Amino acid sequence: MQDRPNQGHRGNANHNRNTPGIPRDEDHAPAFFSRKRERQQWNNPAIKRNTRAHLKLVAMNINGRKKDSISHPDHKWHGLNRLMYDEKIGICIVGETHLSAAQACEIQNDHILGRRLDVYHSPNPENPSTRGLAIVLNREITNTVGVKVYYLIPGRAVLAVIPWHGKRTHTVLGVYAPAESMQENKKFCDDVCDLWLTTDLPVPNSMGGDTNIVEDPIDRLPHRPDNTAATAALARFKRLLGLQDGWRTVNPDSKEYTYCSARDTFSCIDRVYVSPTLFKYCREWEISDAAGGLTDHRMVSVQFKAPGAPFIGKGRYTIPIFLLRDRKFLEHTIKLGSEIEAEINNAPDDANKIQTCFASFKESIRDYARVRAKIAVGALENKKKKLQKKRETLLKGEEPDSTTGEPEPLSLEEKLAAVQRTIDNIVDRQREQKRTDTRIRCHTDLDRITKFSVRMSKDPEPRDTLSYLRRTDISPERGSKRSDEMAEIARDYHSDLQNDESEADPLAKSAAIAEVLEGMSSHANDPEMQKLNRLLTEEDVLIALKESSTGTAAGRRNKWHPDRALEKTP
Repeated sequence: MQDRPNQGHRGNANHNRNTPGIPRDEDHAPAFFSRKRERQQWNNPAIKRNTRAHLKLVAMNINGRKKDSISHPDHKWHGLNRLMYDEKIGICIVGETHLSAAQACEIQNDHILGRRLDVYHSPNPENPSTRGLAIVLNREITNTVGVKVYYLIPGRAVLAVIPWHGKRTHTVLGVYAPAESMQENKKFCDDVCDLWLTTDLPVPNSMGGDTNIVEDPIDRLPHRPDNTAATAALARFKRLLGLQDGWRTVNPDSKEYTYCSARDTFSCIDRVYVSPTLFKYCREWEISDAAGGLTDHRMVSVQFKAPGAPFIGKGRYTIPIFLLRDRKFLEHTIKLGSEIEAEINNAPDDANKIQTCFASFKESIRDYARVRAKIAVGALENKKKKLQKKRETLLKGEEPDSTTGEPEPLSLEEKLAAVQRTIDNIVDRQREQKRTDTRIRCHTDLDRITKFSVRMSKDPEPRDTLSYLRRTDISPERGSKRSDEMAEIARDYHSDLQNDESEADPLAKSAAIAEVLEGMSSHANDPEMQKLNRLLTEEDVLIALKESSTGTAAGRRNKWHPDRALEKTP
């Protein structure tokens, strides 16, 4: 890992309570840190990079590296690299990395991993092959320039201040708490509290990682409370910095677990905590199966946005590409197309009727595509969804199967463990298929100039997002920060531009047309007029498609032809 400025801070104790940035005492600390967190957003320089106004934060325990050499395809950081790409993760708190400083440097300098991942790693000083903690940034999504990192407790706690959007910074604390004993866990929480009470440190907007402790009995299966002193130490730290468990706040009575032990016991020890202010801008709190067999922990994720960011809706539905190769979908589309073509041919000469028929055809195709996509999505995906529903049913205390076929009935924990292992196996198979497809594409396309090779050689840039749109040519003026309302404002503006105001005075319109025609020096001859009057045929459409630019239009049978140049008409 390359040397970075301002990253060697270890949080040396400074017991002078009159030092700026340190609260007078613990009773005043929560209010003090709340104000300090707000002041951290003042007078920050704007970053040069154009980034999205929302970011996905993930906490996961990767449980080692699996292979020592980064060149080995089964090294876990290759899987993490793919996971951050697939799930569009901006910040990932990775616990139990089992990396030395040299191995972290090797990952950072790797020509594949280093292109996407920016790794800030804190190894275990006593034994680098155990413990370890890293904060990983996705270069393709978030800004990585000007990041300040404080290595608070080696291998246990890392604090990063990330300038992520405009003038806003996000301060994230990554933790990996001791699992050896509850006494060690309590001491860790107390040590972290003492750091903020005695050292001028940035106040985190979020904290995530493996706490190796649960706060409520519902977070373990079988249910049981954890050590009172250890949970009190964690509660003290949360109160001190004003942090709350976002997932539990959104799901107060839900049962979800992030870790399944070898003894088939479950616990929710991986958490993401956020400040009350940030919680207002958070959405999509999730305990996900996306990591699969990459680790024995499920990952916790949340997406947050910058204050003042526009409301972005779900967007328009698009038909999945894989349906263009689905036989039943194509047959249904052709059948509907034939019916609508016959209806249009038999309809009176009414342009509105043709448009409404075509709109009805597109809506029918869209509705059928929604239904068919759920069926044709693939056997593995369907099986995974069924297993996830079965897991949810088991956690609710409902038994989906009255008979298991086993000589002795399985316990709830054993059933859940079996379901989770099967889900992880399916996720691994799906990810391996994606890796295989990517390797094949790289082997066939990277040695020549193609869209794929050009895209791989460029750093992706996020699309510009309109934060506000206002129309000033009408009274009263109309503006909005919602994406759907901004689309309506733009639509109405361009529609009004095309309104023909002369329709109110037919005589003036006729005079204007005649005046324009008199000024024209060239006119179409009879053969050209006959060609313009001729209706287009299917052959004309196919010729136009073949003559279109490569990769810009759909070909016959609704398939994309990357080598359209071979089909050009002579």
